[in-house]
Amino acid sequence: MLLRIVTPERSLPGISADHVTFVAVDGEVGVRTGHAPLVALLKPGVVIAKTGGRISHAIAVRGGVGQILKDVVTVLADAAVPGEQVDVAKVRSQLESLRAAPAPDNASAQAIRTRDLAWLDVQTRVPAPQMTAQELAAGAESASRIAAP
Repeated sequence: MLLRIVTPERSLPGISADHVTFVAVDGEVGVRTGHAPLVALLKPGVVIAKTGGRISHAIAVRGGVGQILKDVVTVLADAAVPGEQVDVAKVRSQLESLRAAPAPDNASAQAIRTRDLAWLDVQTRVPAPQMTAQELAAGAESASRIAAP
């Protein structure tokens, strides 16, 4: 199957995979060859492509829409960063600064802050390529949490 990730700024190179997982607003979606067509709203999370039972690619996405059609998984994301491009120290610093800042006093600004916190948190949790399913499952509980304001 083919995984395509498209953002407003760029399209990442297509990724061939045996299995793709992404985080929809109503739960995690696992996709294998022959999956039924589906469109799902995505929340900030990690898109994982596996080949031979190991993670070949892990990409943090800020949310968007996922589509499964004819063995092609297309993710239209607000933003996407491949795991190997995440500067974890920088992102953690930004996350700490945002958490330390006073909470906004209006709902709109609070919603933006919450979304920014979730996006930064996701980037700190991108698994390393070549992890096995068992290694990934060991960290699954913490990977499913989104930053709280």
